[in-house]
Amino acid sequence: MARNILSIEGPTQRDGLDTSDLKSFCGPAWLWLIDSTKILPLFALLALTPVIARAQADSVQSAIVALENSWNEAELHHDSVALGRLMSDDLVLTEPDGSVIGKSEEVAFTADPEAHFESLESHDLRVQVHGDDTAIVSGAYHEKGTFHGKPFEHRGRFTDTWVRHGHTWQCVAGHFSVPVKD
Repeated sequence: MARNILSIEGPTQRDGLDTSDLKSFCGPAWLWLIDSTKILPLFALLALTPVIARAQADSVQSAIVALENSWNEAELHHDSVALGRLMSDDLVLTEPDGSVIGKSEEVAFTADPEAHFESLESHDLRVQVHGDDTAIVSGAYHEKGTFHGKPFEHRGRFTDTWVRHGHTWQCVAGHFSVPVKD
């Protein structure tokens, strides 16, 4: 059985290339590069790395969009338990008026029987994945309903920051804004 490894004794040729100068320059460690049984799989792995990374990013983006939709569904159906699972305990939300609330206030609003949504939707979502455990979502929202008998309707933009804890994604921060009218 022929081996595809070069001898390090004396001048050596492979594909018409005199490798004796390479041996003196690089030492015996360079020999694994010439072994095609090792270099081809290495190049294949390097070529697939961007494809694998893109597939993972696409998977995270899809998961985050699904979580954003789950948030809307939880608020529409007064499901404060489901909403609470989507939020970290130290959640920080900046409301359109500039006030800052936490998880307990947002969950209480969702549980309030006097909060009624006719519609609550997000669109124009853009998910940016940073590393393995952080994703930032920006998009537009429209919500319409009543709160303690008073009608409301808001259109605006939002940014949410999601962090993965183990296998679970949770929102750690959000910012909502409404357009300023001239």
